[in-house]
Amino acid sequence: MKHNNDAISTLEQICLDCKNYQTVHCVKWKCNIGFALDALNLTPKNGLTIIKDGLQLIPKDDMKHYDRLMAARCIAAICKTCKQCMKGHNENCNISLARRSIESIVLKEIIDYPGNILTYIVKVAEQDQDFADLIQKEIL
Repeated sequence: MKHNNDAISTLEQICLDCKNYQTVHCVKWKCNIGFALDALNLTPKNGLTIIKDGLQLIPKDDMKHYDRLMAARCIAAICKTCKQCMKGHNENCNISLARRSIESIVLKEIIDYPGNILTYIVKVAEQDQDFADLIQKEIL
């Protein structure tokens, strides 16, 4: 639960830094950060939530620029949350959906989480070595 809270705190900080925060232009369901924040807030104590067809809900038109370090910090916390889950991996769980939403900010192609953080970092590095390095530093 600690890592989930870390991810939520990072996402909230990104929101605070956004020029649209608390304006009429702040539309959570159109924003990758807002979507990830809502998804992680669905995490019940010691569990996860499966969202049917959740992959289709991830915003695809969010073109705002986000801080890569903050995105890496958030993905690292989400990966740690995923690792601690022990419920069996499902790409439509709220944790995976949050990770995928944040990935789409930086990466051209979404990565299937293989269940292992190091293997995941290798897959990220195939698209963006610098971003993979940021995630790895945050995980360590």
